[in-house]
Amino acid sequence: MRSDSARVLTQLRDHLPNESAGLLANIPPDPADGILVDEALRDSQSSFLFEVGLKDEAPAFIRMRIKHKSRP
Repeated sequence: MRSDSARVLTQLRDHLPNESAGLLANIPPDPADGILVDEALRDSQSSFLFEVGLKDEAPAFIRMRIKHKSRP
């Protein structure tokens, strides 16, 4: 899971605004529990919550929402 977390950190840095990405510490994020997508949308969207470290050592949470097709 740690290598997946390292990939998540890379994806976050690539997709966050530079100002936000620059605040992230070089520590892979930890997945956090939580379902953040309404049940009616779960066929087409997924959501992931991560606890991330910041350079000033403060904790923060980032939610990633991904749209997808569950059927061809």
